[in-house]
Amino acid sequence: MLAHKRWVLVLVLEFIRIFYCTEASNCSVTATQPPFMEAETSLNSVTIPCNYSSERCGRFAPKILWLRFLAHTHEVLCDPTCTNTTKFKVHPKTSKHENLLEINHLSVGDSAIYVCGIASTHSKAITSKQTGNGTVLVVRDRGITIPLVIISLLILYLIALLAIFMFLSKPKLKPTESGGMKGKHNAGVKESREAVCRAVAKEFLKKKRKQRLAFGNHQKTDKPS
Repeated sequence: MLAHKRWVLVLVLEFIRIFYCTEASNCSVTATQPPFMEAETSLNSVTIPCNYSSERCGRFAPKILWLRFLAHTHEVLCDPTCTNTTKFKVHPKTSKHENLLEINHLSVGDSAIYVCGIASTHSKAITSKQTGNGTVLVVRDRGITIPLVIISLLILYLIALLAIFMFLSKPKLKPTESGGMKGKHNAGVKESREAVCRAVAKEFLKKKRKQRLAFGNHQKTDKPS
């Protein structure tokens, strides 16, 4: 009877070892996240989802943690309890294999990459610890963006006014002045033409006089004495 009980105990232990240890040694987990999310500070809070799966990891629920990567540093937000419970909260949904990270009191400084990690602590397999690809969260402050747009439009408006003013302030000849200058130019051209004509006529008359004098002298020399 005692030997029979020992064999039953050995079989139970062997069953536990096969069911838990062998299964945990082939444990495999995965985590998926949305690649990009956008929020406004006026919303005050945002929730980042993380869907996970676990296979052959036994009956133990996996451990889920959240990390945040900033420009020059990173920090562990929840492991699995959040360090700042006022700012961050975790909402596990084990039945749906989903874990939600809630970020409260949103500010522009919350823009970062949020990574969900899942680990089966009862397995030493490499595939029992995985992370998602991360969610890029961009937090915008509409209260700052709108004034910036208005300021930019005002600057463009002032530049346009300055350009118009510079264009209008260029020195231009008045219609009377331009007409007078044009008349003077035409008169000058006309006078120069008349002067040339007079000079040509004067030279022509000189030649005629010389020819007449020469012809008169020739006639005098040809008369008999």
